[in-house]
This record gives sequence, C-alpha cells and structure tokens, in this order.
Amino acid sequence: RESEVVADLPKQDAVLITSYLSSDPAATLARLKCSRAEIERGRRVGEFRGQEPDPSLGVDVRRWMAKVGEAVDDLVAIAVAEGSGAELDEAVEAVRNSAAPLTIRDLAVDGVDLMGIGVAQGPALGQMLSDLLDEVLVDPRANTKPRLLERAAAMIPPA
Repeated sequence: RESEVVADLPKQDAVLITSYLSSDPAATLARLKCSRAEIERGRRVGEFRGQEPDPSLGVDVRRWMAKVGEAVDDLVAIAVAEGSGAELDEAVEAVRNSAAPLTIRDLAVDGVDLMGIGVAQGPALGQMLSDLLDEVLVDPRANTKPRLLERAAAMIPPA
C-alpha cells in the first residue's frame, strides 16, 4: 500500500515522499543533509499528519489551516494520495477562494490599532490579536476593523 501512495504523491518531491515514509521526517531529512527549510517542512508534516479536520465543517478546516500553516498543501497531497483527501482538498480550496483570514497578518486590525484604543504593548497585545484571530476563524465575516476594535475594547481589563 505504501508504494501505491508514494506513486500518487507529486513526482520529484523528495521532501514530501520522505515525510510520508519516515516516522521522524525532520531527523531523516537532517541525516540526508537537507536544507533547514526542507527539514522544517518535514517536521511540520510529521507533527500534523493524521490530524486532518472534518472537511464538512468550515470552522474546523479554517482552524486546521491556521494551525498547520505552510504544511497544508503537503498534508492535503498525502491525504489525496492515501485516497481520503478529495473532500479536504475541495474544502481547503473553498477556504482559500473565500479569502478567510488564517493568520494574525490577515486581521483587519494590527497592534498599532489596538494600542490606539489603549492596549499596552507586550504579551497581552499579542494574546489579544490571537484571540481576535480565533474569533474570525469561527466567523470570517467578523474580520472588519470596527467589529474587531469593538471586541478588543471589550477584552481590555478594567483599570
């Protein structure tokens, strides 16, 4: 079965094939003297493999995509090659086409905006951005500057 799956993976992608076959892709790629970027790619595949979301639940797909980051395409390719990823592939493509926010950089507000309403610079600011991202992963329509500033203001602890 493994050889059938490997045959269905994108050809000439040694990092993806190694990541699929190895129980510890990062260590294997390091032993093969791969670049740091390739080792990191393998590490992410190894870390998140087998944690695919239910493709029928948009919020789960968005949260999964946000969590796995750049490993999305590799994990989808493996799932498709294993014969269980067609729906996931479609769900990921739908999220991408919707332009739903998946990272803090995708939010309609940034740290400067939050400091403008009284959020102190530091770890609390980062945590607030993270909390706002979680909210827009649940409801991407909430990713508007007025809505996020309103939510952030409500999160500021009383003085």
